[in-house]
This record gives sequence, structure tokens and C-alpha cells, in this order.
Amino acid sequence: MSHELGLDAVVPLADRMWDKLNGEYKNTALYRDVADLRSRIEDQLRARFFLFVSPGRLSYYQDPAVFGSDVNDKFPDAISDIEDAGKALALGLGTSCVMHLMRVMEVGLKTLAQSLKISYAPSWEAYLKQIQAKIDTKHKTKGVQWRRDEKYFRDISGDLLTVKQAWRNPTMHIGRRYTVDEAEEVLKAVRALMQRLTKPRI
Repeated sequence: MSHELGLDAVVPLADRMWDKLNGEYKNTALYRDVADLRSRIEDQLRARFFLFVSPGRLSYYQDPAVFGSDVNDKFPDAISDIEDAGKALALGLGTSCVMHLMRVMEVGLKTLAQSLKISYAPSWEAYLKQIQAKIDTKHKTKGVQWRRDEKYFRDISGDLLTVKQAWRNPTMHIGRRYTVDEAEEVLKAVRALMQRLTKPRI
């Protein structure tokens, strides 16, 4: 920990003190060294900047799987943004959190599109239009499996459209900022949707 904090003036003295803990210390020398060590630690910590994380949001900062291990396993490309969204939320950066969440949603959107054999689209709008076109295909031309999966795709597509209109589009414009509470609401919604995408279609 001392190396991570850059307490370079503390380490040599701490090492010397450790070496002398075999009985060579006299009380006066030990007292002097402890006082010196404390003074060095305090001086160097004053030159460091620390951020506070609310206990109620500490798990967002510490948990590498904020959306659960199933989401991490199914969407490895989203792991970094999920972690960053959690850390941003924990540090009070609501708008940054939502921007990372929209990147997570894009991974989910592309996965959904691939399952519908839509290989590429240049934007969310283009993906959603192609997904909707697949869903709107006349029922008689759809296979048995598609008929079983249709409600699932309709529900997920509707959720993605809601996210796009409510959060993604406003987030991409500089006039919109999010409070921590608003960002946490978005995080919970995106987490629920990504978790749904890990479930088998019924």
C-alpha cells in the first residue's frame, strides 16, 4: 500500500524499524522512530488527494461484476464499461456513468441484432429499424422457432427503443447532465435489460 500511495520517504524508515524488531530497540529509540514514521506518513499523505465513496455505493466501485457474473460471461466486450459505469456512479459522476452504460447497451443491441442475422448497421437507429423490420415480417413467413421467440424479441426491442429515446439520445447532447440518483436509475434499468439478454428465450 505504501508503494501504491508513493510514500517513498516512509518505506526506508519502516524497513529499518522492521530489521531492528529482534530486540535491539531501546524504548527511547523506538519512541523516536515511531514519532518520525508518523510524521513522515502525515507529511506525505497531505500531498495526496483522496476521493470519498459513500458506503451505500461502495459496491459499485469494488464489484467487478456490477451486472452479475452471467452478464460478464455473455458480454465480455462490455465488462470494462460496466466496471467504469459502476466506478463513475460511486464517485458521483452521473453523466459519465450514463455514457458508459450506453456503450454497454450497444453491446447488447449488437448481440440481439446478430441473433436476428443482422450483421452490421452504422447506428442504433439503423439497428432498431432492421430489428423492427424482422419483427414486422408477415407471420405466415416465419418459422416455428421464430414464432416462439417473437414475444422475446418484441419486448427487448421495445426496451432498447425506450433506452434510446429516454437516455441515449439526450446523453449524446451536451445540454443533458445526470445527477447520481438519475444515473443509478439508468444503471438499474440497463442492468435489468442486460440480465434479460442472458436468459434463454422461452
